[in-house]
Amino acid sequence: MADTLIVGGAGFIGSHLAKTLAGRGENVHVLARPRTDLGRLDPYMRSITAHRVDVSDDRALRDFFRACEPSRIYYVAGRTHGQTPPTIGGTGDLFRESVGDLIRIVEAAASAPRPARALVRTGTLAEYGAAPLPYDEAAREQPLTPYGAAAVAGTHYLSVAAGKLPFRIANARLALIYGPGQSNEFLVPLMIERCLRGEPITINDPAATRDLLYIDDLIEALIALSDIDVGPGPINICSGAAVAMGDAAKVIARATGAPSGLIRTGDASAAAGARHLYGDPERAGQLLGWRARTPFEEGIGRMIKAARGDSR
Repeated sequence: MADTLIVGGAGFIGSHLAKTLAGRGENVHVLARPRTDLGRLDPYMRSITAHRVDVSDDRALRDFFRACEPSRIYYVAGRTHGQTPPTIGGTGDLFRESVGDLIRIVEAAASAPRPARALVRTGTLAEYGAAPLPYDEAAREQPLTPYGAAAVAGTHYLSVAAGKLPFRIANARLALIYGPGQSNEFLVPLMIERCLRGEPITINDPAATRDLLYIDDLIEALIALSDIDVGPGPINICSGAAVAMGDAAKVIARATGAPSGLIRTGDASAAAGARHLYGDPERAGQLLGWRARTPFEEGIGRMIKAARGDSR
């Protein structure tokens, strides 16, 4: 069976994707930076081959792709949340990392003697920013954060480069993904952790809404994107539902048995980016036959079981 490569496979999304593909009997390779923690992959290392490569080293990347020659590439690397860099230098670093790494991977993959047949890249609904809601793929992007703007730059690079590449491009714009194993740097797993410990959690803007998509639904969509030619333009992978963060906190408190008094309101002005962020999944439904299948309450229940170590 042909090999599949996951760039960023040691991360939250990448490790779930690697587990799913390996479980299907695929030959899965993971590309990670030399100092990346591979802990998420430990349970699957017998069926996954990990490669540590300096992504900033063009020669090392080209040598890797000549040796590996994957048939499918998933690019799920890079920063996955919208923390605003504190300085202009930090913003520049974010752009150089996000866009530069993507360009180097694409160029190295294209140089392989037997190039892949498809590359799937994950972007973000934050690329739309102040665009009208629900976010539609035809809308002009109006990013509100450096994170969203850097992702837009990557999207436009792929659109321009697609016609010159020997493989198909699929560019997914993701909702906010949640699921077991996610870092508590993100709000949903942080809320679960705090509620299980009986500790207070502050929601700066309870009325702010987010499109929340469970990890298993995302993995299904990414695999479908590698099999179907959808063109290089963006395609929303989202639930289409707008969940208020205050309501999400209440769902988590009920599911964990925590008192509702643990949920506190903070300073809404401290929140960055779009106050409301949710997309239209119609195009994904038409092209892929895909839709989000996991209700938020069910996904939260699975995360809580995993957090408690309940394997039943």
